[in-house]
Amino acid sequence: NQLGASGVEIENALQAQMIRVEMADNDTIVFLATLVDSAHDFNQLATALIPILKSQQKAVRATATSLSWSVVPEVAISMRQAYFAETEMVTADKAVGRISADLIAPYPPGVAVVAPGELLTKVIVEGLAMTMAAGVRIAYATDPTLMRYRVIKS
Repeated sequence: NQLGASGVEIENALQAQMIRVEMADNDTIVFLATLVDSAHDFNQLATALIPILKSQQKAVRATATSLSWSVVPEVAISMRQAYFAETEMVTADKAVGRISADLIAPYPPGVAVVAPGELLTKVIVEGLAMTMAAGVRIAYATDPTLMRYRVIKS
């Protein structure tokens, strides 16, 4: 990250100015442009964004590896079996070693870290907690706070 700033912090500063960001994580900010957006709209964004970037600049830091790209899933049962299985909610500390009944994807990038039927490993549960702590949104989980996980009933 060449600015050393967090994309989530920049997103919060933009939201304070009523500027919507599609998604952000520690290293990324994504804006959506449409056919009706004009050069004036982009100039307004630049006018708001440049001072924020300058004020949030810190020492250069290594780019964080997205959990979505670093996890190798361990399939315990088929997705179909997981879909039709009886489920229960368990606290995060009790989720390790259990089979997920949810698709869980940090957004961005919006790529699943775990899918129904896959094993919730310590790396996944701890990685998702760190991702949440960094301010990244969690998509698709029954409990988006990840205080509890929906798992296959034992």
